[in-house]
Order: sequence, then C-alpha cells, then structure tokens
Amino acid sequence: MTVKEKLPLDTPRVEVRKPLTLAGLRKRYNSKIVTNIPSLWRELHPYWAKVTVRTGKGAFGLVLDMNNAEGFDYFAGFEVSSDKNLPAEILVIKVPAQEYAIFAHRGHVSEIRDTMSAIWREWLPSSEYQVAFGAGKTPDAMEHYGEAFNPQTGMGDIEIWIPIRNREQTCEEKTNGRTTYCSGN
Repeated sequence: MTVKEKLPLDTPRVEVRKPLTLAGLRKRYNSKIVTNIPSLWRELHPYWAKVTVRTGKGAFGLVLDMNNAEGFDYFAGFEVSSDKNLPAEILVIKVPAQEYAIFAHRGHVSEIRDTMSAIWREWLPSSEYQVAFGAGKTPDAMEHYGEAFNPQTGMGDIEIWIPIRNREQTCEEKTNGRTTYCSGN
C-alpha cells in the first residue's frame, strides 16, 4: 500500500480582484454527496455555446454558505459581460471587488479538497488574515479554472481564491451558531 504524496502549499499572492458577474448553475451539497459536484459541471456544459455574453475561456466554482450545518452551495459558472438574455435556467451571481489570498493548485482537480484543507488548517491560522465570510451572499471560497485548464485530464491552471481581511479589522457579530461573520472594512 502506498501513501498518497501531499502536495506542497505554495505561498499565496494577495490581490484585490475586480467585481465579477458570473452566470451558471447552483446546487446544495453536503459531505456525503460532495463527489457529485462534477455532475453540475456536466449540466452546465451545454450552456457554454448558448451564452453569447460569456467573456474569457475560464470558469469559476464558488463555495457559498459553507458554515451552514446542513451543507454548502456550489455554483459552477463562467464570467459574463451582461446578465441580460441568459437562458432561464442560468443564475447570475455578482461578486463584489474583494481582496483574496490566491493559491495555485498543482494537482488533479479531484484533489482540490486537499489544497482547501491545507489552506484552512495550515496557512490561515498562521497568517495575518481571517476569512471574509459572505454569509451566503458572496463566496466563502472560489475555484478559478484558467484557459490552460484541461477538463479531459483534470490538470492545469487551477487557483483557489479565499476572500480575506486583516485580523485586526473589527467584526460585527452576525452568527449562525458556528461562525462570526465580519462586515465593513
């Protein structure tokens, strides 16, 4: 039996990213069905050619409301220049400008959970940052699949974007029973 080699977690770059308008599909998941996320991407695939306002060749996977005891929402989508003339089944999420810690994921797409775990358990506690949780309105984490990502091999150009703020920033307590959310600057 071989032990799976742990991928190294690179030091992230910290950037303020522009607002994004994303179009796609959203479903609720929990730890028992998280492996079904690829089926959401397959459901989205027919819309790639139908949506004429799509910009770029990349894609985004958003994790929303992840501190909910019943699971989390996952949104699979792409950037659009307008939220007009989209198929009725397609949802739009507007992501505000935000500061992110951006991590390269160097492994297979199926190993993203390992990278996310290393971010939450290793990098975040020792960093000067806290997560800027969105309380279901903005992403708690984002996956960015760049133009060099190959869906057939599951490899290449994958980044994980964690919304952050400095630990010193004050928080207004808005608790869901498990996590305190921060708002404001």
